[in-house]
Amino acid sequence: MKNLYVVLWMPTVVHTDFNWLYKQTTEVFEISDGLTGDSLANGDSALFAQINIMPNKDFVVSIFSEKEGKNKLDDECFCLRYLDYSHNGLFKYGLTIPDEGNALIKIDDNGKATFPCDIYNKMKGFYHMHNYHAVDGGDSIIKPFISEENIDIKADNNDALKHYLCQYDNKFSHSFMLLSDLYEIMFKKKRILVYLNLMIGKGKHGPFYQMATAIKGDKTYCNTLLSSYYNRFDCINRTEATVEQINEVKEARRRSFNIENITRSVGIMTERVNNHFSLSTSMISFWIACFAIVLSVAFFLFAPAT
Repeated sequence: MKNLYVVLWMPTVVHTDFNWLYKQTTEVFEISDGLTGDSLANGDSALFAQINIMPNKDFVVSIFSEKEGKNKLDDECFCLRYLDYSHNGLFKYGLTIPDEGNALIKIDDNGKATFPCDIYNKMKGFYHMHNYHAVDGGDSIIKPFISEENIDIKADNNDALKHYLCQYDNKFSHSFMLLSDLYEIMFKKKRILVYLNLMIGKGKHGPFYQMATAIKGDKTYCNTLLSSYYNRFDCINRTEATVEQINEVKEARRRSFNIENITRSVGIMTERVNNHFSLSTSMISFWIACFAIVLSVAFFLFAPAT
């Protein structure tokens, strides 16, 4: 049997003791990741799972072959044993699975395990409220951390903390590229079309504003990691540090700079869009009045004679 350790980050806007849970059970849900090519070839397009939390904060993951949950695969079920948590939202669990893995947790040829994102995303629902982003597509891109090493999540610059900061670095960079494309599209549009969108209320709810708001919301969660007591790469003594440690400091500073500067850039881009395409109430009233006059004249000229 193989002993593994999973550190799951539950996004939070406060450093807290996590003495609360929002709900106790989840419904049976479909697993879309973690399946092998062989299972797909055999027609098993998906497995299904249900998560239950025990009084001691252990999570029991039950696996089913049907959505109704009637055919339970007892040999594939496993327990995530609660071990520790950190105030910045890191939770550590232990689990034991066969050496070859199980239906959901795959072991590659190098012995490296993969923990399913679907299970992680469902577990977030026990601790995490999606206040700053959509439930679907919000933080689902963040991949879980799993290791054979029983790391200390309260140690400075621990691997789990670095993992989730790297995940956010990648996520922000990807989101910023998409937002920049939308930004360019907005400025290439004819101004009158953008004005019309703003006048009928669609402009403020379009893709650009939705993504900009999502980035700002994700930064609110990411701050709990960036500002964590354990994120202390800058505290390394450079005169006594190894080359590897110095490179770690450089990489940590690059990540922090990227995340901070991207979110500041989003604010500037949003402000520029607002300034460039803003319409005052008086201007809107003027154009509406002109439009009404044109309609009145057209109706007068083309109305059939009685």
